[in-house]
Amino acid sequence: MSDNKMVNDLGFQAILDQCQKVYPQMNCETFGTVVPYRLGGKDPLDRVVVFSSDEQIPHWHYVTCGFSELYEKESENKELSGWGFELTFRLKREGDEKPPIWPINLLQNLARYVFKSGNVFAAGEHMDCNGPIALEQDTKLVALGFDTDPQLGSMDTPNGHVDFIEIIALTMDELDAMMLWNGKSFLQLYRTIDPLGIAVLERDSFLNKPAFKATLDAGIEQDGSSTGFLYVDDVTFDVLDHNGIPVAVISMGAGYVTKIMRMLKARLSKERKLLLQCPDIQIAFEAREKPGLGKQEDFAILYLPSRTQEELAKVPPHVGQYVMKTMPIVIRVHKTEIRDSNGNIVSVIE
Repeated sequence: MSDNKMVNDLGFQAILDQCQKVYPQMNCETFGTVVPYRLGGKDPLDRVVVFSSDEQIPHWHYVTCGFSELYEKESENKELSGWGFELTFRLKREGDEKPPIWPINLLQNLARYVFKSGNVFAAGEHMDCNGPIALEQDTKLVALGFDTDPQLGSMDTPNGHVDFIEIIALTMDELDAMMLWNGKSFLQLYRTIDPLGIAVLERDSFLNKPAFKATLDAGIEQDGSSTGFLYVDDVTFDVLDHNGIPVAVISMGAGYVTKIMRMLKARLSKERKLLLQCPDIQIAFEAREKPGLGKQEDFAILYLPSRTQEELAKVPPHVGQYVMKTMPIVIRVHKTEIRDSNGNIVSVIE
C-alpha cells in the first residue's frame, strides 16, 4: 500500500462533510480499529463515528466508515464507492454515559457478513439476529430492518455514490409483519411512531398499538406479501404413498407454523408463489384451482386451490398431526426449542 492511500482519504472526508450538515458542531467520538482490515485486521470497518443528538429523544447516532472506499479508488465500478453504502444506527442515550460499544460490535459483525458473502443491505430489507441485538440485555429487539437514513440520505463522492442505510431494531412480531407485507411500506408505517428509528431496548412491540396494528393489517390485506423466499431450518418434506395416492407430508417446528401459514395466505391470495428453502429441499407453493404436487430430489412443488389455502391457514401452532380434507397433505408439527448463544434451551414452543 502506498503512503498516498492514507493521505488521499477523500471518501472518509466526504462522510464527515455529509455528517456535518446534520451536526454542524461535529460533537462526535471516533472509534477506529487497532489493525486495519486492509493490513490483516479482523474488523472490516476502519472507523465508526458516533454523534450525540437531542432530536426526538436524546440518542447516539453511529455512522460507519468502511463499506465505501475511504481512500483512493480501487474498485472497477465507477458508479459506486466500494459496496455503495454506509450503515447507521441510533440508540437511546442514557444520562451522561459514553457511547456503548456493543453497537460497534454489531456493525462490525454486519460488515464481516457483507465482506465475506458479498451480499449488501438496501432499504426495505430485513435480518433475523437469532437473539437480542444487545447480548446480555433484557430486550425484545431481536431483528433488524434496513431503511434510508432520514437525515444523511445519500451522497456522491470522488469514489462514487454512497447511500446511508439505517438499521432499525425490531421485535420478532414486527419482523414477521414486515415479511407479511412490504418492507418499505412497513418501515414507512414504523416511522409514524419513531421518525428517526431510535433503538430503545426496553420498548414493547408496536403491534400492541391498536392504530398501528389496524393500518398494518389493512396493508397486508390490500397488498399481500412482497417476500417470496423464506429460509427455514426446521422444515422437512416427503411424499408418501397411501393406497396408490401420493400424500405430501410437511413437518415443521411449532415456532414456524404461524409465520409460514400467514405467509402462504399473504402470497397466494395475490397469485404470488412462495418458496421455502429447507436444509435438504426447496418447496414451492403456488395458487392453482386444480390441485397437484410433484417432487424431485431437492425440489418440490404444491399447487394449492383456494379451499386448501383456507384449510392450511387454520393449522394451529401446536404439536400434532393435521390432515387436510381438501387435498392429500399432512402437516406434522413438533416442538421448537429456543436456545441462547451458548446452546442452552431457554424456552420450548409446543
